[in-house]
Amino acid sequence: MSEDKEVVENQNTTQERMSGNKVSAQNVIAVVESKKEEEDQGVPDVIARPKFFIKSDDRVKVEIVVLFNKRSGEIVNIALKEFNIDLSKLAFLSGTEEWFEFSRPSYDEISSYRQKSMIFDKNLGRMLVDPVRMRNFLIIFHLKRWSVRGDDGQPIVLEFNDRGALDDESVKFIDKLHPTILDIVLSRFETEILLQ
Repeated sequence: MSEDKEVVENQNTTQERMSGNKVSAQNVIAVVESKKEEEDQGVPDVIARPKFFIKSDDRVKVEIVVLFNKRSGEIVNIALKEFNIDLSKLAFLSGTEEWFEFSRPSYDEISSYRQKSMIFDKNLGRMLVDPVRMRNFLIIFHLKRWSVRGDDGQPIVLEFNDRGALDDESVKFIDKLHPTILDIVLSRFETEILLQ
């Protein structure tokens, strides 16, 4: 299979998953964490009930580690915090831990984002969800807090409009953020909410 054809097939698979057409969904990281928790702490005395319903105050926190050049500040590595990068053992790089907190979208919200993210795929001859457009909705309506600081070291506070979406100034900060940070954070968020 040619590399171009493989890329197109991967894009179509992602678009298909984002459209909601699934037969299963899983958060592999959460499964591994649950297994480790049980190995470390044993079986809990009381087994929780599944959380079938989204609450307005439900939050998902995504934590990352960013490694950068000590002199220039140039980012050289970004990884999820659960990969356990030991910052104390870095001799020639520096590192920082950052976090992004999202609200959980409801079915109605996801359905609306899907409708607004549809594009026609001429190769397949049908409408599919554009994952980039979908991610924009997730950022604008669900990113609620973060630990990101400006060049002066001061926290950048996210502001919202009367509809609860990020305001224009906050969106400008996000547009300037390193794109790979957003890719990693959003991939983890989508996994956490079982969207992928």
